[in-house]
Amino acid sequence: MTKKLVLFLLFVATACAHRNRNRTAHHDGGLQDIIVNGYPAYEGKAPYAVGLRMNNGAVGGGSVIGNNWVLTAAHCLTTDSVNIHYGSNRAWNGQLQHTVNKNNFFRHPGYPNSAGHDIGLIRTPYVSFTNLINKVSLPKFSQKGERFENWWCVACGWGGMSNGGLADWLQCMDVQVISNGECARSYGSVASTDMCTRATDGKSVCGGDSGGALVTHDNPIQVGVITFASIGCKSGPSGYTRVSDHLDWIRENDWILTAAHCLTTDYVEIHYGSNWGWNGAFRQSVRRDNFISHPNWPAEGGRDIGLIRTPSVGFTNLINKVALPSFSEEGDRFVDTWCVACGWGGMDNGNLADWLQCMDVQIISNSECEQSYGTVASTDMCTRRTDGKSSCGGDSGGPLVTHDNARLVGVITFGSVDCHSGPSGYTRVTDYLGWIRDHTGISY
Repeated sequence: MTKKLVLFLLFVATACAHRNRNRTAHHDGGLQDIIVNGYPAYEGKAPYAVGLRMNNGAVGGGSVIGNNWVLTAAHCLTTDSVNIHYGSNRAWNGQLQHTVNKNNFFRHPGYPNSAGHDIGLIRTPYVSFTNLINKVSLPKFSQKGERFENWWCVACGWGGMSNGGLADWLQCMDVQVISNGECARSYGSVASTDMCTRATDGKSVCGGDSGGALVTHDNPIQVGVITFASIGCKSGPSGYTRVSDHLDWIRENDWILTAAHCLTTDYVEIHYGSNWGWNGAFRQSVRRDNFISHPNWPAEGGRDIGLIRTPSVGFTNLINKVALPSFSEEGDRFVDTWCVACGWGGMDNGNLADWLQCMDVQIISNSECEQSYGTVASTDMCTRRTDGKSSCGGDSGGPLVTHDNARLVGVITFGSVDCHSGPSGYTRVTDYLGWIRDHTGISY
């Protein structure tokens, strides 16, 4: 494997209805109530909360789940654009505002034809986190079966008031999750992928609160997206789309992980689904405004990692994702682990490979790697050059994947000058799981 082409790896991170119930989006011409019997939030209580003003006159809410992503209700995304307000409890007066067009809206494909899928994503410009703007964590994949019954949570929003105006200040309520069986006693039926909270002391979500987050008190995670309530917002439980049942969909916005030094161009052409070099069964051309390089590259060593945001790609037997390590493996250095690395780099004869080439290699310690290179960043990793096996020019950005329990642990980034006299080098993926998650929502 040798010179000047780039292998990219596909990832899936992967963004205002009441049946007998009220849709909780608010239109300026309607008469609705605020979060009923809630309390004013102190500044910074819910730094993940954002206000949404749709260009069709509706208002709603959402939650920041990454530097580039807001989670909301699908019924809030039936407009041409939305103005997002971040970082302030004062309604529609965000410290930061972005207007995002509908080509960055992602509604669940099951909405509106099947109940329980009223959930959507907004892909946004990059937003830096502060004490007033921050993300909320999602449940782990190990919690997909958790129903969260009897858990205490908080829900917040800027719903409309009974005088016909909108709330000036963020309102919150502390509520307890109930079983869907209990909820169905009020509504007749509740989809398994919906969830409800008890209307204790008349507490309820209402018009204008749609898309907002239901977040657990303990170890805060977002378990629900506000979507429905009783007519009048006082005679039944509050309803939400269940986040833990949509984790796979949330991560299914398509992403490619590569090396940052592969993203110094105006666009890339991506070839999927074929071992023949540059003859993909499926191709996409993606411009640089969809590139995300690590912010500390190239100023710091060991930061040569980047992401490409792509149009949706359907998975087949020839196009599929690779898993990332889990967060429980963040400290794992994988020394002595056997892996496979693949690419279409230049060959010993000076030509590019026509067919995908792979090599089985073993990870070594950074101290062993330093015997060849002098210094190796702690966030880099190396594999031993056994029997002359090495990555080389053109393999950059390609994957290093473990043999057992296949997961992507390295991104090909460097090697010896002649590709024969030293170990192969990679950016260590486990040191960037948080960065990847913050941009894509992908975590294991």
